[in-house]
Amino acid sequence: MLLHRHHKIPFHAGGKDVPSNIEQLTPKQHAEAHRQLYLKYGRMEDKIAWQGFAGMIGKEEIIEQIQLLAASKGGIASGGGFRGKTHSEKSKHLISIHNKGKQSFLGHRHNADSIARMRSTRAGKQIGKLNSQFGTRWITDDSSTKKIFRSDSIPRGWRPGRVAERLNAALC
Repeated sequence: MLLHRHHKIPFHAGGKDVPSNIEQLTPKQHAEAHRQLYLKYGRMEDKIAWQGFAGMIGKEEIIEQIQLLAASKGGIASGGGFRGKTHSEKSKHLISIHNKGKQSFLGHRHNADSIARMRSTRAGKQIGKLNSQFGTRWITDDSSTKKIFRSDSIPRGWRPGRVAERLNAALC
């Protein structure tokens, strides 16, 4: 049987990832645990977890609600990209351990391993209609480049491609 790792005190409430704070629950029990936490403390994070585990809301609605919640708290969704995101005390601690006092977390640069992990996490999330470039194409008139929808016709004097592609081919 599939079991979930449930944090008795969730991360969003200051809980730690330690054995004493973790219990194994079935998905149904996990949903009920977050429902109880929501009823007791009224935290939206618990409501989203409860409804997600119970199948009351789908993945896209979960993501949307998390983004709205982050925006209301001044997080990632409020400023676009990661502007406005603050590091938790846990992440500050982990970054300071990683940097070994060499530089602050504000100047942190990712190493090759972390970049590879981030790429593998994103893999498959930019496929088909999920790709931000889906349905568009680049065209050039050999002096400038612009992006148009694939359904649009190419204007006279323009051709498919980018100026940069032509320059790169000439340099090789």
